[in-house]
Amino acid sequence: MEENKEKELDFFLKKNIKEIGLEEPSTNFTTDVFLKIQTLPIENVYVHKPLISKWGWCLIALLITGVSLLLLNTGPFQQNWIPVLKLDFFTKLALFDNLNFISNTMVYGFLALTIFIYVQVFVLKRYFADGVD
Repeated sequence: MEENKEKELDFFLKKNIKEIGLEEPSTNFTTDVFLKIQTLPIENVYVHKPLISKWGWCLIALLITGVSLLLLNTGPFQQNWIPVLKLDFFTKLALFDNLNFISNTMVYGFLALTIFIYVQVFVLKRYFADGVD
């Protein structure tokens, strides 16, 4: 019985769709839509707010430049005009006695990674606390 109802409904829908036909938009449809969009009040338009502001990008660039200068100050490029961070205490910890792959470069990398993760967490926290429209 349900199959018979489904067949009747299917036949009814096919018949009505053929009779109605397809609607086509007017020739000026696109221009009419754009004219209506232009007449909308400006307050209803979404304004994009970047996640990291220009000030934030300048701070990040300054931080990267400082770390690069610090890294260039160590090893064969060592100059006397930039103070050197002594991070050898990481390699002297009892935890790292059997590990030979810990170097100053790796310590600097972990330090930079930690700093960037904290910066990202605080920036995202502030972004979502302000609310996204």
